[in-house]
Amino acid sequence: RSTVMALITYSALSASSAIHDKMLAGVLSAPLSFFDTTPVGKILNRFLQDLESIDSFVPQTLQHLLTDTLTLLSMIVLVFTYAPFSALALIVLIPLLKIIFRRARIAS
Repeated sequence: RSTVMALITYSALSASSAIHDKMLAGVLSAPLSFFDTTPVGKILNRFLQDLESIDSFVPQTLQHLLTDTLTLLSMIVLVFTYAPFSALALIVLIPLLKIIFRRARIAS
């Protein structure tokens, strides 16, 4: 459990650092007219809001993604373990689903 949390924390810090670096590079490369028309407090507030949302939502989202992925994989393993004939249905369903998804993508 602690290894997973360490990985999630590291990923969140990497994302936050990357976003901060891109934002800082954008602000530093802005023309001087930008600083004449935009108050410093507004720039700082935008930095703080964006980084706070990344710091709070990215770890939570990564944890949900990991949990849901592992739950799905364990369900698939259990289904194929206790009902191996269901794998035969995949042989028929996968090509059918590919056709449906291609048509749905074209339509949208």
